[in-house]
Amino acid sequence: MLESTSASQPALSAREHPSLGPLGEAADVDAGGGAGKPAPLVISRTMAWLRAHPEKAKQYQARSRLWAKTHPEKGRAYTKVWRERNPEKVKQMAKTRWSKDHADPAKREKKKFDAKAWREANRDRIAEYKARLYQENRDVERVRHRERALQSKFGISIAEYDRRLAVQGDKCGICRRPQTQFKTRFAVDHDHETNQVRGLLCIVCNVRLGWLEAQSEETHATIVYLENWKLEYLIAQRRADHVQ
Repeated sequence: MLESTSASQPALSAREHPSLGPLGEAADVDAGGGAGKPAPLVISRTMAWLRAHPEKAKQYQARSRLWAKTHPEKGRAYTKVWRERNPEKVKQMAKTRWSKDHADPAKREKKKFDAKAWREANRDRIAEYKARLYQENRDVERVRHRERALQSKFGISIAEYDRRLAVQGDKCGICRRPQTQFKTRFAVDHDHETNQVRGLLCIVCNVRLGWLEAQSEETHATIVYLENWKLEYLIAQRRADHVQ
Protein backbone atom coordinates (compact mmCIF):
# COMPACT_ATOMS: atom_id res chain seq x y z
CA MET A 1 0.00 0.00 0.00
CA LEU A 2 1.40 3.38 -1.04
CA GLU A 3 1.31 6.28 1.37
CA SER A 4 -1.11 9.10 0.70
CA THR A 5 0.12 12.49 -0.45
CA SER A 6 -1.21 14.23 2.69
CA ALA A 7 -3.14 13.51 5.89
CA SER A 8 -6.36 14.88 4.35
CA GLN A 9 -6.10 12.41 1.45
CA PRO A 10 -6.12 8.86 2.80
CA ALA A 11 -4.69 6.15 0.63
CA LEU A 12 -7.30 4.40 -1.52
CA SER A 13 -7.51 0.67 -1.25
CA ALA A 14 -7.53 -1.66 -4.21
CA ARG A 15 -11.08 -2.72 -3.27
CA GLU A 16 -12.44 0.70 -4.28
CA HIS A 17 -11.16 0.19 -7.79
CA PRO A 18 -9.17 -3.03 -8.25
CA SER A 19 -8.40 -2.43 -11.96
CA LEU A 20 -6.00 0.45 -11.24
CA GLY A 21 -2.28 -0.23 -11.15
CA PRO A 22 0.43 1.43 -9.03
CA LEU A 23 0.55 4.47 -11.33
CA GLY A 24 -3.17 5.07 -11.42
CA GLU A 25 -3.65 3.43 -14.83
CA ALA A 26 -5.43 0.28 -15.85
CA ALA A 27 -3.64 -2.81 -14.59
CA ASP A 28 -2.11 -5.06 -17.24
CA VAL A 29 -4.51 -7.97 -17.07
CA ASP A 30 -6.13 -9.86 -19.87
CA ALA A 31 -9.61 -11.33 -20.02
CA GLY A 32 -8.42 -14.48 -18.31
CA GLY A 33 -6.91 -12.65 -15.36
CA GLY A 34 -3.27 -13.26 -16.40
CA ALA A 35 -0.49 -10.84 -17.31
CA GLY A 36 -0.73 -9.20 -20.71
CA LYS A 37 -2.32 -6.22 -22.40
CA PRO A 38 -5.26 -4.51 -20.65
CA ALA A 39 -8.62 -6.00 -21.57
CA PRO A 40 -10.91 -3.56 -23.42
CA LEU A 41 -13.67 -4.06 -20.84
CA VAL A 42 -11.29 -3.25 -17.98
CA ILE A 43 -10.13 -0.08 -19.74
CA SER A 44 -13.67 1.13 -20.46
CA ARG A 45 -14.74 0.51 -16.87
CA THR A 46 -11.64 2.27 -15.58
CA MET A 47 -12.27 5.37 -17.69
CA ALA A 48 -15.95 5.41 -16.69
CA TRP A 49 -15.02 5.12 -13.02
CA LEU A 50 -12.46 7.95 -13.31
CA ARG A 51 -15.03 10.22 -14.93
CA ALA A 52 -17.60 9.40 -12.26
CA HIS A 53 -15.18 10.01 -9.36
CA PRO A 54 -13.05 13.05 -10.29
CA GLU A 55 -11.87 13.69 -6.72
CA LYS A 56 -10.69 10.14 -6.20
CA ALA A 57 -9.15 10.20 -9.66
CA LYS A 58 -7.07 13.20 -8.56
CA GLN A 59 -5.95 11.24 -5.50
CA TYR A 60 -4.84 8.37 -7.73
CA GLN A 61 -2.93 10.81 -9.94
CA ALA A 62 -1.24 12.29 -6.88
CA ARG A 63 -0.31 8.80 -5.72
CA SER A 64 1.00 8.07 -9.22
CA ARG A 65 3.31 11.12 -9.16
CA LEU A 66 4.48 10.31 -5.63
CA TRP A 67 5.15 6.69 -6.56
CA ALA A 68 7.10 7.78 -9.68
CA LYS A 69 9.24 10.17 -7.61
CA THR A 70 9.99 7.64 -4.87
CA HIS A 71 10.58 4.77 -7.35
CA PRO A 72 12.30 6.38 -10.37
CA GLU A 73 13.82 3.16 -11.71
CA LYS A 74 10.55 1.24 -11.48
CA GLY A 75 8.70 4.20 -12.96
CA ARG A 76 10.98 4.30 -16.00
CA ALA A 77 10.74 0.53 -16.41
CA TYR A 78 6.94 0.69 -16.16
CA THR A 79 6.79 3.50 -18.74
CA LYS A 80 9.18 1.67 -21.10
CA VAL A 81 7.06 -1.50 -20.99
CA TRP A 82 3.87 0.46 -21.58
CA ARG A 83 5.35 2.33 -24.55
CA GLU A 84 6.61 -0.92 -26.10
CA ARG A 85 3.16 -2.50 -25.73
CA ASN A 86 1.28 0.53 -27.05
CA PRO A 87 3.28 2.07 -29.96
CA GLU A 88 0.16 3.36 -31.72
CA LYS A 89 -1.07 5.08 -28.56
CA VAL A 90 2.33 6.68 -28.07
CA LYS A 91 2.24 8.08 -31.63
CA GLN A 92 -1.32 9.31 -31.21
CA MET A 93 -0.52 10.97 -27.87
CA ALA A 94 2.52 12.73 -29.34
CA LYS A 95 0.51 13.85 -32.37
CA THR A 96 -2.33 15.17 -30.19
CA ARG A 97 0.05 16.97 -27.86
CA TRP A 98 1.91 18.53 -30.80
CA SER A 99 -1.37 19.65 -32.42
CA LYS A 100 -2.54 21.33 -29.22
CA ASP A 101 0.77 23.10 -28.65
CA HIS A 102 1.03 24.13 -32.29
CA ALA A 103 -2.50 25.57 -32.31
CA ASP A 104 -1.76 27.82 -29.31
CA PRO A 105 0.76 30.57 -30.21
CA ALA A 106 1.62 31.19 -26.56
CA LYS A 107 2.38 27.51 -25.92
CA ARG A 108 4.32 27.28 -29.15
CA GLU A 109 6.54 30.22 -28.25
CA LYS A 110 7.00 28.96 -24.70
CA LYS A 111 7.99 25.55 -26.00
CA LYS A 112 10.58 27.11 -28.32
CA PHE A 113 11.94 29.25 -25.51
CA ASP A 114 12.15 26.28 -23.10
CA ALA A 115 13.83 24.10 -25.72
CA LYS A 116 16.41 26.79 -26.50
CA ALA A 117 17.10 27.38 -22.81
CA TRP A 118 17.54 23.65 -22.23
CA ARG A 119 19.98 23.35 -25.13
CA GLU A 120 22.00 26.30 -23.85
CA ALA A 121 22.15 24.78 -20.35
CA ASN A 122 23.07 21.30 -21.59
CA ARG A 123 25.58 21.89 -24.38
CA ASP A 124 28.12 19.46 -22.96
CA ARG A 125 25.47 16.80 -22.49
CA ILE A 126 24.21 17.21 -26.05
CA ALA A 127 27.74 17.10 -27.47
CA GLU A 128 28.53 13.96 -25.49
CA TYR A 129 25.31 12.31 -26.65
CA LYS A 130 25.97 13.14 -30.32
CA ALA A 131 29.55 11.89 -30.08
CA ARG A 132 28.45 8.64 -28.47
CA LEU A 133 25.66 8.17 -31.02
CA TYR A 134 28.07 8.78 -33.90
CA GLN A 135 30.60 6.29 -32.53
CA GLU A 136 27.91 3.66 -32.10
CA ASN A 137 26.55 4.17 -35.63
CA ARG A 138 29.62 5.49 -37.44
CA ASP A 139 29.66 3.03 -40.33
CA VAL A 140 25.90 3.23 -40.86
CA GLU A 141 25.89 7.04 -40.79
CA ARG A 142 28.75 7.22 -43.28
CA VAL A 143 26.87 5.02 -45.74
CA ARG A 144 23.68 7.06 -45.27
CA HIS A 145 25.52 10.33 -45.77
CA ARG A 146 27.21 9.07 -48.94
CA GLU A 147 23.90 7.75 -50.30
CA ARG A 148 22.17 11.09 -49.67
CA ALA A 149 25.06 13.02 -51.23
CA LEU A 150 25.06 10.93 -54.42
CA GLN A 151 21.29 11.13 -54.75
CA SER A 152 21.05 14.87 -54.16
CA LYS A 153 24.01 15.89 -56.36
CA PHE A 154 23.97 13.37 -59.21
CA GLY A 155 20.76 11.34 -58.90
CA ILE A 156 22.53 7.98 -58.54
CA SER A 157 22.82 5.45 -55.74
CA ILE A 158 25.85 3.72 -54.27
CA ALA A 159 24.92 0.62 -56.25
CA GLU A 160 24.93 2.63 -59.50
CA TYR A 161 28.30 4.17 -58.57
CA ASP A 162 29.78 0.72 -57.95
CA ARG A 163 28.34 -0.55 -61.25
CA ARG A 164 29.93 2.30 -63.22
CA LEU A 165 33.25 1.75 -61.46
CA ALA A 166 33.15 -1.94 -62.37
CA VAL A 167 32.41 -1.07 -66.04
CA GLN A 168 35.51 1.17 -66.06
CA GLY A 169 37.57 -1.68 -64.61
CA ASP A 170 38.16 0.17 -61.33
CA LYS A 171 40.19 2.75 -63.29
CA CYS A 172 39.90 6.46 -63.99
CA GLY A 173 37.91 7.25 -67.13
CA ILE A 174 40.72 9.45 -68.54
CA CYS A 175 44.18 8.52 -67.26
CA ARG A 176 43.22 4.87 -66.63
CA ARG A 177 45.09 4.73 -63.34
CA PRO A 178 43.50 2.25 -60.86
CA GLN A 179 41.54 3.29 -57.81
CA THR A 180 44.12 1.67 -55.52
CA GLN A 181 46.62 4.43 -56.37
CA PHE A 182 44.41 7.11 -54.77
CA LYS A 183 43.41 7.67 -51.15
CA THR A 184 40.00 9.11 -52.08
CA ARG A 185 37.21 7.63 -54.17
CA PHE A 186 36.84 8.62 -57.81
CA ALA A 187 34.77 11.76 -58.35
CA VAL A 188 31.51 11.65 -60.28
CA ASP A 189 31.94 13.61 -63.53
CA HIS A 190 28.72 15.09 -64.91
CA ASP A 191 27.63 17.55 -67.58
CA HIS A 192 26.78 20.87 -65.92
CA GLU A 193 24.10 21.71 -68.49
CA THR A 194 22.17 18.43 -68.64
CA ASN A 195 23.31 17.14 -65.20
CA GLN A 196 23.90 13.72 -66.78
CA VAL A 197 26.66 11.55 -65.32
CA ARG A 198 29.50 10.97 -67.79
CA GLY A 199 31.82 8.75 -65.76
CA LEU A 200 34.12 8.46 -62.76
CA LEU A 201 37.44 10.33 -62.68
CA CYS A 202 40.39 10.55 -60.33
CA ILE A 203 40.90 13.79 -58.44
CA VAL A 204 43.64 14.99 -60.84
CA CYS A 205 41.68 14.39 -64.03
CA ASN A 206 38.47 15.78 -62.52
CA VAL A 207 40.15 19.06 -61.55
CA ARG A 208 41.94 19.31 -64.91
CA LEU A 209 38.74 18.67 -66.84
CA GLY A 210 36.89 21.24 -64.78
CA TRP A 211 39.54 23.84 -65.53
CA LEU A 212 39.50 23.02 -69.24
CA GLU A 213 35.71 23.39 -69.39
CA ALA A 214 35.85 26.69 -67.51
CA GLN A 215 38.54 27.99 -69.90
CA SER A 216 37.08 26.50 -73.08
CA GLU A 217 37.97 29.44 -75.36
CA GLU A 218 41.52 29.69 -74.06
CA THR A 219 41.89 25.91 -74.33
CA HIS A 220 40.75 25.92 -77.95
CA ALA A 221 43.14 28.80 -78.76
CA THR A 222 45.99 26.92 -77.08
CA ILE A 223 45.30 23.79 -79.14
CA VAL A 224 45.18 25.85 -82.37
CA TYR A 225 48.45 27.56 -81.43
CA LEU A 226 50.21 24.23 -80.83
CA GLU A 227 48.84 22.69 -84.03
CA ASN A 228 49.90 25.73 -86.10
CA TRP A 229 53.38 25.65 -84.59
CA LYS A 230 53.72 21.93 -85.35
CA LEU A 231 52.48 22.49 -88.93
CA GLU A 232 54.94 25.34 -89.49
CA TYR A 233 57.76 23.25 -88.04
CA LEU A 234 57.02 20.35 -90.40
CA ILE A 235 56.86 22.69 -93.40
CA ALA A 236 60.20 24.23 -92.46
CA GLN A 237 61.76 20.78 -92.08
CA ARG A 238 60.56 19.69 -95.53
CA ARG A 239 61.91 22.86 -97.12
CA ALA A 240 65.30 22.31 -95.48
CA ASP A 241 65.39 18.72 -96.73
CA HIS A 242 64.41 19.86 -100.25
CA VAL A 243 67.20 22.47 -100.32
CA GLN A 244 69.76 19.90 -99.32
